Amino acid sequence: MATARPYLYMFQETPDDCIHLGGVDFQEFARVFMPATLVCLRHGHTTGKVHTETGLSTVLSQEYPALCPDDSGNLDVLDAESTEALDRLTPQDVAEMLYLSHLKRPIRSPFLDNLNNRFAFLSHDDGWYCKVYFKDPKVFFGAVPHLIENKLQDLGVQCGSDDSKSDCGRFQRLSSEGLHFDLTAVRRSGEGRVEIPVFVFGKMHAPYSTSNGFGMDDLMNDQAHFTEKARLMKCHNEAGRWFLSV
Repeated sequence: MATARPYLYMFQETPDDCIHLGGVDFQEFARVFMPATLVCLRHGHTTGKVHTETGLSTVLSQEYPALCPDDSGNLDVLDAESTEALDRLTPQDVAEMLYLSHLKRPIRSPFLDNLNNRFAFLSHDDGWYCKVYFKDPKVFFGAVPHLIENKLQDLGVQCGSDDSKSDCGRFQRLSSEGLHFDLTAVRRSGEGRVEIPVFVFGKMHAPYSTSNGFGMDDLMNDQAHFTEKARLMKCHNEAGRWFLSV
């Protein structure tokens, strides 16, 4: 497993409810959400089995540890209810999936009735930046504590439990402001209790975007500049729950 990046950035964009993430690679994502079957939207992966009719690869959960980004560092996957679901895909479905992977936005929706997928995970330089779509965003925001705890454990900080929960609604609302969790400055205060500084950075644009604003490269190359101007919050755990507060 690659070394965990000591930060987590998340920004939920409306109205399409896509979530921009920084610092989360596919393996970290799969540890939390772990669907039974994945469909790879890019060619060149040696993991999994190629579906003859669509040319797309399917990967089962036991094969996830061997699933790596392509030569350009990208990895685009959708979950599927089963490998048989690919037999129901139409040419229009396949075209929409390939469009989603190529342009990182859907033609109509990232969720296909014939695939019955819950999410789409679209990474650029896996672990540096990714865009995810969830059919029910509350599923993602309810699992943020597990993403944080797994990162902390990988960084040698023990905390929480398998039953940790979050104030899901508050995490989701505040993510629209662009939150950066700095895991290099974790404070411990009591057994298993930690406090993480959270900086409100605003929207981070995608590496392939021509929009004005800042990207992950800008943030990582001059983090002091951003933190100096950012509003500071904190994230802490207490009695099995995670909270965001000023």
